[in-house]
Amino acid sequence: SSIMRLNDQSMDKLYDLMLMGLKVQLIRSRDTHELIESTLNHIDNIYYIIDSKCSPNKEKLTAKNSDHENTLIMISNIRERIIRTYLVQISCSKLLVIRKYLFQWLQDRRIKVSILL
Repeated sequence: SSIMRLNDQSMDKLYDLMLMGLKVQLIRSRDTHELIESTLNHIDNIYYIIDSKCSPNKEKLTAKNSDHENTLIMISNIRERIIRTYLVQISCSKLLVIRKYLFQWLQDRRIKVSILL
């Protein structure tokens, strides 16, 4: 179990940090496909963190192993669904509309983050 406990104020700061990170990625992306690539990169990193850091003992077959494998399968399915939905089924113009709505949603959020300054 973790020693660190997050209170409501810390969670709010973490949420604000994540939103500003998203805003920076939106601003720096040249096109909508870079946003999708970034999302896929995050999903791949989640997969590798869970696979390497949270993997149960491989010698013993337990319920933990099946939970671990099921989690990895779900993450892979999410990745495939994102590719299928946003790279195959949706047109570039619709992706631009999604990007526009994300900008509008983040427009009034201005939180100073020292890492990003």
